[in-house]
Amino acid sequence: DDTEIEVEGKQFEGARINYEGNRALSFQTLWVGPMMADAIFDGAADPSQHLGELLAANGALWQGKQGRFYADSASSAAKFLKQIEAAGFASWSVSYNKWTEKLERLAAELPESQWAMEPPEEDGLVQGYAWVKHMPGEATRPYTFATVRRKAPGEMFWRYGFVVTDDTT
Repeated sequence: DDTEIEVEGKQFEGARINYEGNRALSFQTLWVGPMMADAIFDGAADPSQHLGELLAANGALWQGKQGRFYADSASSAAKFLKQIEAAGFASWSVSYNKWTEKLERLAAELPESQWAMEPPEEDGLVQGYAWVKHMPGEATRPYTFATVRRKAPGEMFWRYGFVVTDDTT
């Protein structure tokens, strides 16, 4: 993912106006364990624009090892999931909080028997877990989403959270 670094003045080549209306540059990083392995600092408009490039340039760091890849929702578009899959990780997961309308509908349609429900917490919060299959836009195959649903006392509707996971291992 990237960090938006706000800049001022015309001397910052490639800077663009970000989602908050400020002139900014994008600092996209790739971490291996606690160390930053690589970074690109430019005016990228997409927070994962350089993901494939960073993965390809640094693949030797995890090839032949039990490498695991974790990313936030900025890398959840199908084009980025394909790049992550091709990078050769033992497993991977990407949080998914964009484009959740269809996932929420699919989760709500699951029969109760598909949910692994936890005992209610002391404060009355109820939550459970299930797997949902979904084919995001531009994907060539369905992906598996680890799904959580939560309902606090007095709430009428479930709140959902999703993580798309590597289901090929």
